[in-house]
Amino acid sequence: MLAQFKLSIWVKASPGEKKTTMATRADVKDAGGNVTTDDDSHPAKDQSCRKGFCSVRYGLALILHLCNFSIYTQQMNLSIAITAMVNHTEASSQPNSSTEQPSMDSLGSWNETLKEAKALAPVYDWSPEIQGVLLSSLNYGSFLAPIPTGYVAGIFGAKYVVGVGLFVSSVLTLFLPLAADAGLALLIVFRVIQGIAQVMVLTGQYSIWVRWAPPLERSQLTTLAGSGNWYPNLIFIHPSCFCSVRYGLALILHLCNFSIYTQQMNLSIAITAMVNHTEASSQPNSSTEQPSMDSLGSWNETLKEAKALAPVYDWSPEIQGVLLSSLNYGSFLAPIPTGYVAGIFGAKYVVGVGLFVSSVLTLFLPLAADAGLALLIVFRVIQGIAQVMVLTGQYSIWVRWAPPLERSQLTTLAGSGSLLGTFVVLLVGGLLCQTIGWPYIFYIFGILCLGGIGCACCLLWFPLVYNDPGSHPFISTSEKRFIVCSLAQQDCSPGWSLPIKAMIKSLPLWAIVVSYFCEYWLFNTIMAYTPTYISSVLQASPKDSGILSALPFLVGCISIVLGGLLADFLLSRKVLRLIIIRKVFSATGVFFSSMFLVPLPWVRSSQGATMAFLVLSAASSSFCESGALVNFLDIAPRYAGFLKGLLQVFAHISGAISPTVAGVFISQDSNAEFGWRNVFLVAAAIDIVGLIFYLIFARAEVQDWAKEEALTHF
Repeated sequence: MLAQFKLSIWVKASPGEKKTTMATRADVKDAGGNVTTDDDSHPAKDQSCRKGFCSVRYGLALILHLCNFSIYTQQMNLSIAITAMVNHTEASSQPNSSTEQPSMDSLGSWNETLKEAKALAPVYDWSPEIQGVLLSSLNYGSFLAPIPTGYVAGIFGAKYVVGVGLFVSSVLTLFLPLAADAGLALLIVFRVIQGIAQVMVLTGQYSIWVRWAPPLERSQLTTLAGSGNWYPNLIFIHPSCFCSVRYGLALILHLCNFSIYTQQMNLSIAITAMVNHTEASSQPNSSTEQPSMDSLGSWNETLKEAKALAPVYDWSPEIQGVLLSSLNYGSFLAPIPTGYVAGIFGAKYVVGVGLFVSSVLTLFLPLAADAGLALLIVFRVIQGIAQVMVLTGQYSIWVRWAPPLERSQLTTLAGSGSLLGTFVVLLVGGLLCQTIGWPYIFYIFGILCLGGIGCACCLLWFPLVYNDPGSHPFISTSEKRFIVCSLAQQDCSPGWSLPIKAMIKSLPLWAIVVSYFCEYWLFNTIMAYTPTYISSVLQASPKDSGILSALPFLVGCISIVLGGLLADFLLSRKVLRLIIIRKVFSATGVFFSSMFLVPLPWVRSSQGATMAFLVLSAASSSFCESGALVNFLDIAPRYAGFLKGLLQVFAHISGAISPTVAGVFISQDSNAEFGWRNVFLVAAAIDIVGLIFYLIFARAEVQDWAKEEALTHF
């Protein structure tokens, strides 16, 4: 449905519909034969618009990608659901008869799961022949539909053909369960009509490419749109090891982290368009509607072509550094009570409320920027506190849900949402600034996270997420037994008292604390300043800056999941001891990320080398997530919520200092080369120092103070 709404806003039958008047053929060529239009007499100027992913046609490809994704999920859902809809043991003379209680059969665990779920849905007595008819009925009305659909779309335009088809298919999908209860005949009719509607989408979209896809880009545009067909198979037909409540929980937390990090990164993108690079004002929040041309050329030209869709502020590099780091100002004290409360009362409501508050504040950031710099900083501080509730509270869940042999892969699967969110906002942020103005970065991701992903997380979170397997009503007995038995050797029950003195004296805990501070210094530097570095140092245009800035985080997202799988594989096969795994992964992440970061100022003349080093640095640093950053779950699972809050305090202190220090280095150096050199050298040096301390003092066994009842009351 969301894809259908986007389609109606974006898609035009042809690029010419965007103009209020069509150019005549006399307007097309001038005396010299060059292509011109009524509002642009410089054909060479438009050549750059034919390159890069930040263009309307690539936005159209992305929307069609989502349309195809929606259609194929709707095609696949019955193929998956029918395994739960059918009673495999009982046969009835009525083809649509149902029973509310499935019985046990040779499929054992599946029917046991249904029984434990208290028959939340009816089960039908459909024979294999009837099931075959149902699965194939989607194609019954599709034999003749493609020809008239393609013809009509080619004549009258595909905008409404595709949009109506997507809408009808989506609505019918919602009513399929009711149709199944009403009768087999009605269900088949719904599937036939749904198949015709889906043909309208899959066939009609190619009439769009006739008018939108240049011949030299036709393959990449159509494949980008068509690749949406493959994700549903990846999502619905997944390995059996992921068919569990704990992996579903990891996926929901992945979406939560995705939402939070899109909201964290949006200012880092928008600030490149919010700031007037040429004029300085005595008022830190003064603004102008028309940015002037300066050394950044293409960026200001883009702003000018956008007709100053948003105000531009005269913020110095120091003020920008304060704004970027203000997200961490209110986060110094919040993680400790957040982790403590989540550990005692459960993280379910802590995480849900934090996600909601952060999403709402994201919507109002552009208004706060107009109202004044002070209000904008206050909003960012409150938003940081709300985000801490999400990022800290979730670890109290893993103490009771993650078996030791799966701890790395579950936490990294959930945590990879942060890098994926960073990748997405970097990829599309430049396009949003260029086309509709920087405020829409906040509006779209605020609305997306509040009304789309964030709302979906809340809808999934509150009914499906439980603080422990014992209270979950849908979990199978086998999975519940597996988790409980795996965690039986460690004391996961939280206590009202905390061994404060013992914690202060614990060198293994201090090793993790120091690692958090040092590793997050480098991570926050990369996350906050990657777009600025690519835009200012590499002189990349806004069209290219988004995708270049996003690449390191996409690779990091993949690497973090692979690192978690590798760590748990080495542990389960007993290749290495747990402490060796933690130290090796930390050393790999810190050493190689620093090694690839330091040479950046010396290779600034080569865009390819710079991007290669940035990507390798991000990929390497992601291995730390399976090292020191998850080590606190090993040494003190009982106090995981409190410890994660404590560690987040040091991470946010680092996050507050590092962008500010970077801003000072850059502003004090008239030649940005030396300023950036100092930024990267300091970040790498701090990270190496933290690694050395961790390698000396880190441990992986549960500490004595984590086994005791109470030493000091909090």
